[in-house]
Amino acid sequence: MTENRLPFVVTLTAILLSTVLLALILYFGRDILAPIALSAFLALLIYPIVKFLTSRRVPYVVAITLAIALLILVVVGLVVFFSLQIATFAEDWPKLESKIITYFADLQALVEEHLNIAQSRQIQLLKEATGSAAKSGAATLGGLLLAFSAFTINLVLIPLYIFLLLYYRDLWLEFFFRLTSRKEHNKVGTILREAGGMVQQYLRGLTIETLIVIVLNTAALLALGIDYAILFGVLAGLLNLIPYIGIIIGGILPTLMALITKDSVWYAFGVVASYAVIQIIDNNVIVPLIVGGRVNVNSLAAIVALLVGAGLWGITGMFLSLPIVAIMKVIFDRIDPLTPWGMILGDAIPVHSVKKNEKQK
Repeated sequence: MTENRLPFVVTLTAILLSTVLLALILYFGRDILAPIALSAFLALLIYPIVKFLTSRRVPYVVAITLAIALLILVVVGLVVFFSLQIATFAEDWPKLESKIITYFADLQALVEEHLNIAQSRQIQLLKEATGSAAKSGAATLGGLLLAFSAFTINLVLIPLYIFLLLYYRDLWLEFFFRLTSRKEHNKVGTILREAGGMVQQYLRGLTIETLIVIVLNTAALLALGIDYAILFGVLAGLLNLIPYIGIIIGGILPTLMALITKDSVWYAFGVVASYAVIQIIDNNVIVPLIVGGRVNVNSLAAIVALLVGAGLWGITGMFLSLPIVAIMKVIFDRIDPLTPWGMILGDAIPVHSVKKNEKQK
């Protein structure tokens, strides 16, 4: 039998149109889809706790409730911690404000000396910039209010989503099996087991990695004598959950604090150097040992996924981008027509094919 295939142009057009349609659905449905996706990953994170409790003869509903309560307790603990730290920061703000004014005056003199821009001109440029920003202040305030309202709603909905996703877990599994013919059930089971196991291992490893990075960041800042070392250490560790750019964002605040509060610029260089060393240790030691190699996504695919996730779902999309791409790779690797897409997402180079092509040349 001859295999009938559509022309490449038709296939490519269908793929592009499907991708655009999917992107539009994800973007315009982000207020609904993003919290559900985040809830699904959090459900996978706490499912081992549910499984452990049910193995100790705890009723399934009670086990789910206890696991969600533990997750909420951790989140509340973080909120309380940041609230106390910010309150302390607010008390010390007058002292910091005077130092900021002095530092700003020195910076103005430096700019005037090296760039020949008078201080009066610098102030004028600054006023123009802040004036244009003030014009959009109302829109910005409205956006913040909408974001806060959505955040408040999600505080209620996400625990509910997690509970329902776990409660109807068997129903969802049966749904995926019934989407395919009986002869494909083994393949579907393999995909579900590998994807679920990979995500669970990734999230558990990510949690341990975050705790280690928090300890290392805090220890480095305490050793340098940076004010609010614990606050900045925890913040940088949590931002490290965002691949590639999180640690950079997390390092800006302690670097600025070192510049403002310390007499020597070398403290700021010390912060940057410490964070760079911690990042190297994290990428080359902690991640391979703790997180493991289950998320075999190459760096290019990870960066593109990070940017796409940020564009579609913001911070939530940045956090979920890597595990979602990893799940896509598991699915692609198990479906024959999609294996090339799984290969392009992975980090394994097909050496045999490359050598074969070189020999033919």
